[in-house]
Amino acid sequence: MVRANTLLKTLAHDEGVWATAWVSGHSQLLTGSVDESVKQWQTADEKLECTHTYTGHALGVISLDVDPSGTYAVCSSLDSMIRVFGIEEKSVKHMIERQPTESWGAAFGSVTPESTQIAVAGGSKGQAYTYRGSNEEPQLELTLNLPQVCFS
Repeated sequence: MVRANTLLKTLAHDEGVWATAWVSGHSQLLTGSVDESVKQWQTADEKLECTHTYTGHALGVISLDVDPSGTYAVCSSLDSMIRVFGIEEKSVKHMIERQPTESWGAAFGSVTPESTQIAVAGGSKGQAYTYRGSNEEPQLELTLNLPQVCFS
């Protein structure tokens, strides 16, 4: 028996897709793009349908993660903003502003009804930070001991 696979195609974004994340327990996919948006896709029943577009970033989205329950997503962008949004509510729940170029990646840690933990990896400083709840100040900071470089 030969099993035929059907390739589904759609115009996903106006510019390149740089980040993707599956929503656990659902037939949903999130995509983040250079076009400054995150899109939510329904992938069940051999179809590919955009069910929501999250906007608000000023530069391209470069990182996406979904918490294990499939309730929240976090994205980071080249505009140095971290956004946490409710997948079911389709709304932004929290924003964290980082220094320019210091938010290249974001990932969920522990998620409880009382608090959510997010890790954010930096760029030029080579650092990582963790945030808890709606606090905009880092809870923990992981640094590197990089040598000083002098140019003459």
